[in-house]
Amino acid sequence: MSSPASLLLATKHRVPASRPGTVPRDPLVDRLDRRRGERVVLVSAPAGFGKTTLLAWWAARRDAPVAWVSLDEADTDPVRFLRYVNAAVETASPGSTSATADLFGMPIGTDTEQLLTAFVNELSDGDVDLSVVLDDYHLLESTEVHRAVAFLVEHLPARMGLVIATRADPPLPLPSWRARGLLGEIRAADLRFTLAEAECFLRDTMGVDLSDQDVAVLMDRTEGWPAGMHLAALSLRRSGDPHDFVGRLTGVDRFILDYLMGEVLAALPASHQEFLLRTSILDRLCGSLCDAVTGESGGSTLLEELNRSDALVEALDTDGRWYRSHRLFADLLRHRLGTKHPGLEPEYHRRASGWYESEGMLADAIHHALAGDDRDRAARLIELVAVASLAAGEFATVIGWIESLGAGQLAGRPFLGAVGAMARFYNGRPIESALDWLSVAEAEGAPPVARGAAFTLRAVMAALRGEGRRAREHADRALLLLPHDQAFLRGFAGTAFGLSALAEGDVDGAERAFEDTLQTARVAGLTLLQELAIRRLAIIATTRGDLHQAEARYRSLLEITTGDSPKRRSPFAALALVGLAGIARERGDPEAAEGLIREEIEVLQVLGTPFALEGTVSLGRVLSSRGRFREAAAVMEQAGRLAARFDATTDDDVYVAAMAVRVHLAEGDLKGAARWAEGCEKRASGERVPLPFYPGEVEAGSLARVLLARGMPEEAVAALSAHL
Repeated sequence: MSSPASLLLATKHRVPASRPGTVPRDPLVDRLDRRRGERVVLVSAPAGFGKTTLLAWWAARRDAPVAWVSLDEADTDPVRFLRYVNAAVETASPGSTSATADLFGMPIGTDTEQLLTAFVNELSDGDVDLSVVLDDYHLLESTEVHRAVAFLVEHLPARMGLVIATRADPPLPLPSWRARGLLGEIRAADLRFTLAEAECFLRDTMGVDLSDQDVAVLMDRTEGWPAGMHLAALSLRRSGDPHDFVGRLTGVDRFILDYLMGEVLAALPASHQEFLLRTSILDRLCGSLCDAVTGESGGSTLLEELNRSDALVEALDTDGRWYRSHRLFADLLRHRLGTKHPGLEPEYHRRASGWYESEGMLADAIHHALAGDDRDRAARLIELVAVASLAAGEFATVIGWIESLGAGQLAGRPFLGAVGAMARFYNGRPIESALDWLSVAEAEGAPPVARGAAFTLRAVMAALRGEGRRAREHADRALLLLPHDQAFLRGFAGTAFGLSALAEGDVDGAERAFEDTLQTARVAGLTLLQELAIRRLAIIATTRGDLHQAEARYRSLLEITTGDSPKRRSPFAALALVGLAGIARERGDPEAAEGLIREEIEVLQVLGTPFALEGTVSLGRVLSSRGRFREAAAVMEQAGRLAARFDATTDDDVYVAAMAVRVHLAEGDLKGAARWAEGCEKRASGERVPLPFYPGEVEAGSLARVLLARGMPEEAVAALSAHL
């Protein structure tokens, strides 16, 4: 299965190559460099105003690093978006967010605010002077992504800034930022060429020599619009009478652009024109990809030639492999393609899809298959990559792909029904929508892998409801059905089986399940599943009182998650330290326990439940054991707020409350403990929903302590007997 990082296209998170001879635009560069408290600079203007060119030129000359993300429609998935932002920062400033990168391998269901908070906190620790450019932001249509960007603006470290390049103002709190002095703005009026810049562009960049009067006329006709000036210059280089050409140029932006595009294309050889038209369906261009689309050879040579002559194509990297057409020009070329070759665009998309598949770039292959209305190919490709995308947390991407197929295609693809149901379930969609797709996987005649994936999700759903026996039955059937080459799904099913066994109090069965999951994960090289399994095995050893085995498990977890870099700590490394702290406390060494927790407590507090929750509760217990009851009570209140904030189930709230009562008892607060015990008695009488095994055991242990403190030993024994 592909790792999250392998699913990223490198050219999307690297600064585009800056074209030699780009017009120096010092006032705009000064505005980008001279942030006076602004956290974000909005570069907002219609197509063709040179937003990307300006920012690439600025980034290439800036002393401090610039992280760059070239956005496209697929980045509306919030996890995919944040993964690209993180990759861009790591490319610009290696090591700045290396620990945060581990979060992208977290279990499916990772909260985007957890990612954002960890990302910002790690950047704050490094105190990096860094700017992050989000180019083509107008292509994003996701409320969650907009919320994420707003969060970044509000919380970025002082030495960092965000630059947003867009064709239209995005749905962000711009008025509020403007009023608070957080927003800098560069707009179309700022981006239009001045007369001096137009002269420099025509003479130095494009090699066109015009009289001052003709430059002034051209400025008037194009209103300093960079795209219009660019196309005019291309035509002027081939014009026998530049003065006459300028005089014939009339109209407004769009009409001028259509006219100039026609002039530029007409001056190119027929082969070059066809090349540009047919490849206009591509967001990025390389020689072999273009050859696959056009059915011709020599694409690399043509791209180099067009780039050298400034004819609508610009380099994306320094080694001359990847290029792109300016988006505005590509739009016009696609329009002309539809006029000249009606009905051929889908075929070119299908050819592009085939090339991307051969290169192993399946997300792009899916995009072009869907654009080419080849839904059979798209469905087959989605089946190949869906599990990797699901494991990477890209639920919105998986959902979007499957919804684009239509009900007809899904009906014949039960495996996609199961994976799509998982995506909908973990993306917070209504449970009914997940069950709709799950029914496709459970239809008569569905292959074993589809039914196995469906039973895996059924097991998880049952375990979350505390239905241990049903969860176990589903997980057992999933493991029987899933083939061994589906390592992630088998490991996930094994984890669900282990949790279901714990929910029933079958510790031996749970241990066997997690041992099997660990073995599967090791063979397949799935680090995430190894971490999940080892941590559960450590918890089981602690539950049995085998502190030596528990310590060995936690240290093994530390070794896997930390590797050869002590600073590269994943969330599971933090949980290992919390586990070791618990062992130190049980062994009567609260000072060592507190040291272990303090080592990772700041990381734990930004990762969200269960990571922050367990660390915070553990710290409260250690402080209580050291007699620092007021501090312990404050920490337990903080744990309660965390449990409420990430309220996926009530189990966390029960766990925190039960542990907080032990602090009250240690301090001698029997009145508060008695009030808590009344709620437990209501559960015991059937007035409240029974709890799954683990939180139920914790609550029973705390209740027994309260009853003993109140002089009620027989009642305490009764409270514990159900959990023997």
